[in-house]
Amino acid sequence: MKDYYSILEITVTATPAEIKQAYRRLAKIYHPDIQSEDPYALTRFNEIKEAYETLLHPQKKERYLQERWLQKANGRFSTDAMVTPPNILRQVLELNKRVLQQDVHRMSFSGVLQQVRNVLTPTTMEQLIQFNEPDINQKIIASVTDIARILPPATAAELCAWINPLVQQDAISAKQVQQLLQTIQKKHRLRRLTPWLMIGLMLLLCLLIYLSAVT
Repeated sequence: MKDYYSILEITVTATPAEIKQAYRRLAKIYHPDIQSEDPYALTRFNEIKEAYETLLHPQKKERYLQERWLQKANGRFSTDAMVTPPNILRQVLELNKRVLQQDVHRMSFSGVLQQVRNVLTPTTMEQLIQFNEPDINQKIIASVTDIARILPPATAAELCAWINPLVQQDAISAKQVQQLLQTIQKKHRLRRLTPWLMIGLMLLLCLLIYLSAVT
């Protein structure tokens, strides 16, 4: 979850007056009209505004503090990075590394799918589309499809369908994903046929041995 105190650069003991002061100071720095050349200024400004509105609203602040305390108590509290294409790419690359280091035979395929969904949420993908940074988007798609290669066809298809809104923004990526799914299907069919081919070869070998013995 987001650490609103870190976003506003204040301590958890900050008073309403200090919260307002921090908001005004940061808003002057990160307002999109001021940082017109920074493509991430609006995202940063929106996070500052969200933190300010939450911590200054008694009911919202109470709910936030309860959730924050709960996550800390369970050891799950972490500061979410600002939602920008480079940060999303970093999270996807980290996930890719963790997944590919797992033993595929002990892997929870549904768990892997959920982890990707947690990083690339519909909102996150919508923001990637809005930022429109093709190089980063292509790297994200390539990293996710690397994960899809080790999944069963049905799960791989689910994964590719999940990131389809992002994939459809780039014709080359869309074609590559389609080819990947076809390749996965072919490999899966071949793996299913291999035992039967082995049995057929063994029977043929036995038949040849028998025929050579009786002639």
